[in-house]
Amino acid sequence: MWERTGAGPTWTELGDALGWAPALRERIIRTLAREGVLSYSPEPRSLAVAGGAGGVEG
Repeated sequence: MWERTGAGPTWTELGDALGWAPALRERIIRTLAREGVLSYSPEPRSLAVAGGAGGVEG
């Protein structure tokens, strides 16, 4: 996604790519962020692998 858009994926794009049910996407992403795997901020397309730009808010 970064190569194509210059930004991270949306939560929907990530969920679709990984086959996550729509009802579970938010829970999975928030859990991965708490575990230090992903990070995100209120900015659109801020979803990233932890250690990159962004932080967890929400």
